[in-house]
Amino acid sequence: MVWSHYPGCTHTEIRQALQQSAEDLGVAGRDDIYGYGLVKAQGALDYLAANPCNDDTMCPEPEPEPPLDSDNDGLTDAEEATHGTNPNDPDSDNDGLDDGEEVHNYQTNPTEEDSDNDGLNDGQEIIAGTDPNDSDSDNDGIDDGDELDIGTDPLKEDTDGDSTIDGEDDCPLDPNKTKPGMCLFYCVDYCCIHLIPNHLILATSIIYRCLWLRSIRR
Repeated sequence: MVWSHYPGCTHTEIRQALQQSAEDLGVAGRDDIYGYGLVKAQGALDYLAANPCNDDTMCPEPEPEPPLDSDNDGLTDAEEATHGTNPNDPDSDNDGLDDGEEVHNYQTNPTEEDSDNDGLNDGQEIIAGTDPNDSDSDNDGIDDGDELDIGTDPLKEDTDGDSTIDGEDDCPLDPNKTKPGMCLFYCVDYCCIHLIPNHLILATSIIYRCLWLRSIRR
């Protein structure tokens, strides 16, 4: 054992290390019953560390095996078990982000493709620059997914720059649509073409706001 750690030592040097580090038994020093005493392997290793041989090359300790990551997604199999992800699928929720990215980089849910339920999966949010953990990244009252569908900017609360945030703007894409009649025509036309039927609730809400605006300005 000792020699395997110090293969560069001679047998004489190893013997000396064993003798010098042995626990003396019986009468002091070597005797015919116990010899040099009880061999202490760790003591011999310590002795050689303090008193190197002529060739004091020590065998390196073997490198520990890295934790198993079967799908190479940045999460070990043990971490996958903790998070409930599939250790054999790098993207358990098929949102375009590896499970390790979701856990370590974005703090999103690796088992839910749309962590904030805004209509965009987590991978789409990263590409768009929106916050995958905030359904309304610009706090304008419209979810990020709906903003991309209607053409507004999910990173700007006032897309058309008319000082009215998109969620309160009857015509969020045109700062010049200020007259009730023009706004109604624009909103109904846009909603019919772009929103209905995929976003019926949002379209109805925009049209309703236009009708209300028109009624109070008569």
